[in-house]
Amino acid sequence: MAKNREPKKKRHVTYNRKAFLSPNSIKSMSAMHTKIYDDGTAIIRMSDCYNSIKIWNDLNDPQEVKDMLEKIDNITILLQEFRKQVAIKDHTQLQ
Repeated sequence: MAKNREPKKKRHVTYNRKAFLSPNSIKSMSAMHTKIYDDGTAIIRMSDCYNSIKIWNDLNDPQEVKDMLEKIDNITILLQEFRKQVAIKDHTQLQ
């Protein structure tokens, strides 16, 4: 028996940015996709080969806006710190 389902309301995207994280790599298919829908849903999706992570918040709620900004800031800080550690291992940049 078929379930009575209401059709999903079409959401419009107000912000949409996709980028490969290592566009010249032949070994990695990693990407980041960021979206904001007109209903206030904000999504960050990071994917690398077989795994992905999705971070989202509802921008209609002031606390969730603060939460999303905090997530973005902390991700940025952690990645900058991690980059410094990875750069130490970069043997192509002999000093």
